Amino acid sequence: MAGSKKLRLLQVGVVHAKYCKAQSQLKESCMRAIEQIDDKMYAIEFEDTYDEALCYGISFFKKRCIVMKK
Repeated sequence: MAGSKKLRLLQVGVVHAKYCKAQSQLKESCMRAIEQIDDKMYAIEFEDTYDEALCYGISFFKKRCIVMKK
């Protein structure tokens, strides 16, 4: 396939992290982080430059964390 163009998918990661005061709050706090990405429209500014914005919420409690992807 001489002269054929390769399709390139450009991705960007949007990460929002939260600290919680109890281990039992990790999942809820992580979901709130993802909601905040949506509410504040953090990924919107990348729409013109990138093909896809990957949104991640991270919640920390001491040395433990949970990560969720939208």
